[in-house]
Amino acid sequence: IEERCRLAMEGVPNETRKGFPDGSTIFERVLPGPDRMYPDTDSPPIPVTEEFIADCARDLPPPVSEQTAQLRQWGVPEDTYRYLLRNNLMPLIRQIVADYKVRPKFVGTLLGHTLKHVEGRFPEGSMTEERLRELFGFVQKHNFGEDMIRTILPVVYRNPHLSPDAVIQLMGWSAVPSEEIHARIPQLHDEFERIHTSPDPTARTRWTMGQLRPHAVGNVSLAELRSHVDNVAASV
Repeated sequence: IEERCRLAMEGVPNETRKGFPDGSTIFERVLPGPDRMYPDTDSPPIPVTEEFIADCARDLPPPVSEQTAQLRQWGVPEDTYRYLLRNNLMPLIRQIVADYKVRPKFVGTLLGHTLKHVEGRFPEGSMTEERLRELFGFVQKHNFGEDMIRTILPVVYRNPHLSPDAVIQLMGWSAVPSEEIHARIPQLHDEFERIHTSPDPTARTRWTMGQLRPHAVGNVSLAELRSHVDNVAASV
């Protein structure tokens, strides 16, 4: 009775106790923690072979320093490292580079910048590694280029139930000859002259690219198109 009253007043001790038929208990051992620095005596030891340890070691990812050095060698921006390593995306980058012959810098930047941004902005969406590989395969099959991957990825992320072909239709994309896109540049330059108010000398190019981009993605390289826009602007 005295012990039960003590337990009722002070609470159950933070320890393992042995019980008796009459309801009384005695101290048996402390609970696991800083005061009990030895294996659990109730659990039998588990033998670990050298072969098991070697198998586990083979499955371990390379050291972080080694992976960071690889990213730096590829030219991937340093502000992507934490996201890529935390989500263990290095194997995916290597696989995509090997399967689709794309630049590792582009893949690392796409995942570490574009995908990270989309995840934060649209938490209701989803993107699996298989889905990413499917996306790269789709873009390569149709020869759309890197610009299309950046453009389509957010839409694919927000519509995980749609195939890439259905996403393209959802975006309203259509094939446009590069000559037709280039032919619009002089007209856009003239229009810019009528409406522009910015003193920024690069405003013309940025505005023109903004008008052309929806039609250019997947049809012509944006880098090449920008160079063409700059050349036309210089001749105006």
